[in-house]
Amino acid sequence: MEEPPHLHVTKSEGGYATAAKIWLESLGFAKKGDLTQVELTLVRNLVEKNREKLLAAFEKARRGEKVKAIK
Repeated sequence: MEEPPHLHVTKSEGGYATAAKIWLESLGFAKKGDLTQVELTLVRNLVEKNREKLLAAFEKARRGEKVKAIK
């Protein structure tokens, strides 16, 4: 069984960081990682705003196609 569409998010502050994982359809977090509540809210808002683009990119990646940065 394949996992539902999701996104892994880390912050770059050097050293080892645990990634957050957000489901693209429900906007719920499977893991919150090292992100603060403020950062999690920002991630959720950005994912919600760009959900259609992210879902399309996720499906391309799932099919093995190359995905470019989303702008």
